[in-house]
Amino acid sequence: MSQDDPVRIIPHAPEGIPDTGSFEVVWPGGNRHFYWDENAGRRAITLHDSRDEALEKARALARAERDRLEHACPGCDGTGWVCEDHQDQPWDGPHACSCGAAGAPCPRCNWPEDGELPRMPDGFQPG
Repeated sequence: MSQDDPVRIIPHAPEGIPDTGSFEVVWPGGNRHFYWDENAGRRAITLHDSRDEALEKARALARAERDRLEHACPGCDGTGWVCEDHQDQPWDGPHACSCGAAGAPCPRCNWPEDGELPRMPDGFQPG
C-alpha cells in the first residue's frame, strides 16, 4: 500500500484498554471499521472478531474497493449513474457533469434486467 493509494487501512487502538482496537478501511466516498478484541471474555460480550479475523476482513474490503476503483466504468466513473441529458458524463464524483440535470442509470454498466431496479448511488435514501 503506497502513500498515494486511495484505499487505506488505518489501525486504531484506544488508550488504556489493552488488546482491543479496530482497522478502518478508507476509500474515496466511504469508510468502514472492523473491530477486534483479543480478550476472550470481552469478545464474548462485544461479539468482536479476533485481531487476525478483523485484519483479514479489512484487507478483503480494501482489495475489493481497489478493484472497483481500478476497473471503474469509463462512462460513469464507477458510480453506476450518468447525467440524464449528457449520458457520456458521470452524474456524481470529481468528473460529474455540472449542468444540473437528473441522474440516470449508466447504459454501460447499470442496466437492470426487466422488473429489477438499477443499482442505486452511494448514500441514496428513498424518500
